[in-house]
Amino acid sequence: MLTSRRNFLLSSALGLGTIVLAPAVRAWGDPLPGPTPVARVSGADGVLDATLAALPPFVQGTALRSVTVIPGRYLRRSRILVPPGVQLIATGCTFILQSTGKEDSLLEIRDTRDIMIEGGIWDGNKAIVKAKTEFRHTIRVVNSDRISLKNLVAQNAKGDGIYIGSQLNPCRDVVLEGVRCTKNHRDGLSVTACDGLRVIRSRFHANGGTAPMSGAVIEPNAEAAVVDNILFDECSFDNNLDRGFLVKMRVGAPTPLTGIELRNCDFVRNGRTGKNGTLSGGLVLLRPRLVKVTKGSWISGNQVGVFVQGTRPGDKAPAPDGLVVIDATTIDSNLKDGIFISNRIGHLEVNASKINSNSRKKKSRYNGIRIQQGYDVKITDSQLRKHGGYGVRADKKVRGVVITRSVLTGNKKGAIYKKGASVTVR
Repeated sequence: MLTSRRNFLLSSALGLGTIVLAPAVRAWGDPLPGPTPVARVSGADGVLDATLAALPPFVQGTALRSVTVIPGRYLRRSRILVPPGVQLIATGCTFILQSTGKEDSLLEIRDTRDIMIEGGIWDGNKAIVKAKTEFRHTIRVVNSDRISLKNLVAQNAKGDGIYIGSQLNPCRDVVLEGVRCTKNHRDGLSVTACDGLRVIRSRFHANGGTAPMSGAVIEPNAEAAVVDNILFDECSFDNNLDRGFLVKMRVGAPTPLTGIELRNCDFVRNGRTGKNGTLSGGLVLLRPRLVKVTKGSWISGNQVGVFVQGTRPGDKAPAPDGLVVIDATTIDSNLKDGIFISNRIGHLEVNASKINSNSRKKKSRYNGIRIQQGYDVKITDSQLRKHGGYGVRADKKVRGVVITRSVLTGNKKGAIYKKGASVTVR
């Protein structure tokens, strides 16, 4: 169990179309009746658009209308705007964005609800746009509820492969399953405002070109934006230019009820160029709140395995204390530190994890866990072995580090460095 000053429990369970979270138990909506086929059409400009626009108004709670796109390759100058209550089946289709606007999208789901998109390769065609932009997303979901994207590819965006959110109004109950986001210029997936996101068996691969260059990023646009009730399950974040997975909260952002959970996910070979130093890595958490990594997750071959920063340089006020838990996770063979904790982070727990054989750069002296600043760091029932530096290094003035029933052998500079720090070994 996670413990914090507010006694939050960060956990989640999947079952029969429902996600259950504690302590704020919130179920996803009841399943809709099976979709009703209404059309099979070309995906060309004007043809698919006319079919979608001609659908009668959707009555919430009734069956979705199923529109199937005839397999083929479609060059699209106009975005596909999906109305409520539609299942769009695009299996066997490739859509390529041909317009050159800096904020154009290929698939737009905006101010709507009850939509399912299945299949297709959705290509943002970033090479066609020479101007700098971060806002040309391949798939954009804004202020919409009960949205499902399944078994599709979002690639080659000049911005993000998939964008979910808005300035303030959160999307709600969004599911991504079997999705692949690859070769997008900014991020594979960006989430700026969402209450209820479930990402299952999806891959975020080889994204990056302009900051933050991540496989996936949770990054509210405004302090009041809601980002909560988020689960990534059996996902892979690999070979992204700077970060595999990035959380970047704002100083005044509301404390979430259930937070972010990464369950049985892989973070491999991210940030290998190290352009951002310790900020390049597999999992980067900036001003985090209630983040849990658990159940067989694997973090390997990155610049830094996990980087945690409680307060960002230039913050006018300290961010509220975050709670980060790394549980039953393997962190190995990263180039620098396995975990690097920086700038006033509190309430971090490492439980039943294996942090071995990091510090892989030639003649390096990096550590299993480096605590540069922070307090209330608990390491329990874990291994921290075979590093070029220490198993645990706690810098001067670090307080409240407790290491319990853990193995710290085979580290070249020693098991623990704690000069000027408060470290208790049990």
